[in-house]
Amino acid sequence: MINYSGNTQALEIRKPGFSRGTIVLIVDQWIETGGTMNAAIQLVERQGGIVAGIAAICVEENEATKLMRSKYTLSSCILPDTDLQEQCNRQTLDSFANFDPKLYMIDDRFEE
Repeated sequence: MINYSGNTQALEIRKPGFSRGTIVLIVDQWIETGGTMNAAIQLVERQGGIVAGIAAICVEENEATKLMRSKYTLSSCILPDTDLQEQCNRQTLDSFANFDPKLYMIDDRFEE
């Protein structure tokens, strides 16, 4: 599978991951191109699972995610047609504009 960054990666699930006919909700933090999500959907469906829906914090608005929305119930924490959705689409949240990682570093490491 090719992920959002254009790199090839593998997505695996143990067999059997669940019983045939199991209803599955697939959750991801961010859906950009849908590549990773489509791979997860294929893994579930190949094992006879039923995708109940997809949930994510943010789903970017583009042709790939539009197709996904037409095939599956897709829920997001970000409301469509809002300023926050536009920020997600451009992959830059205004709330991080002044974020300085150095404020959270101890001896060149992030504080845990």
